[in-house]
Amino acid sequence: YSTTSSPTPTPYVANEIVERLLFPLVNEGFKILEEGIAQSPSDIDLIYLYGYGWPSWRGGPMYWANMEVGLAHVLKRLEEMNSMFPGSTYYVPSKLLRECVGLDVTVMEYYEKGLGKSKDLPSAKL
Repeated sequence: YSTTSSPTPTPYVANEIVERLLFPLVNEGFKILEEGIAQSPSDIDLIYLYGYGWPSWRGGPMYWANMEVGLAHVLKRLEEMNSMFPGSTYYVPSKLLRECVGLDVTVMEYYEKGLGKSKDLPSAKL
């Protein structure tokens, strides 16, 4: 690998590292909601809070993305990262994320308003 890669490491700022690690995690949460594996964003947040030790003051990854980061920024960065790594599906934004940004609603508002029920999103499988 080192013979084909650049000899100098690429410098990243702390925020960029956080985005590369956590934005795909949030995106996966959106895909879980799309597939009907979870009924609401708070289900995903609870799993991360109690199962994975997500910092409670952040409220879970879905809450964090909605309230602290902003879904439009998450989508924009995922699209940028997806174009940087075209062979990977890791950064492909979910349809639900795109829809929430297009409607200018948080994912919590999306479910509170019942917008998911009128779409082709399945009900929870659990």
